[in-house]
Amino acid sequence: MSKKQDLKKAVRKAYKEGMSAKEIFESLQADYPDKENLFDSVSNYPSLKQRKKHRLAQYSLIALIVLAVGFTILQSTYGSLILLAFLIYYLLQWNLKSYLYIYVLNGFGAFALLTLLFMQDNASYLAFFATLGYLLSVTGLAIYLDKKLSPNHEKRKLMVEGTNGKKKYRYQYIFKEE
Repeated sequence: MSKKQDLKKAVRKAYKEGMSAKEIFESLQADYPDKENLFDSVSNYPSLKQRKKHRLAQYSLIALIVLAVGFTILQSTYGSLILLAFLIYYLLQWNLKSYLYIYVLNGFGAFALLTLLFMQDNASYLAFFATLGYLLSVTGLAIYLDKKLSPNHEKRKLMVEGTNGKKKYRYQYIFKEE
């Protein structure tokens, strides 16, 4: 396993144990000296408190995507099945990047839906509005979760004057707990 995968695993484990982002950052600094990568990894997962608070919305989103998987299987279009399975895996990991994947996939879905509507003469408006409603509900729920679960951690660039009078820059990592 790569060092980056080990870091992600360690961060997920620490969050499951109920540690705060600042505690995780400080405890893993000795094992992972790349502070920027460590900060990004810690900032990519919501706290246990946030996860408990928004659990219903998260699992509703997963249920909607599982519904899409079932519909995909019924229509025998297995190409999109792999993408949806990948998305469900990331959502179950509580990885905040998974919401970006939802935005992109739903954008392509909306584009394909509109293209089909304008290219087919006998397009079913019921199917169009049902699909559009599905895309909007999944996207809306993803946006809601992305806003509520994303931590407000900051990385500030500070100017520090060295002993010889030269100006240097270093980063200060600020963890805002909710």
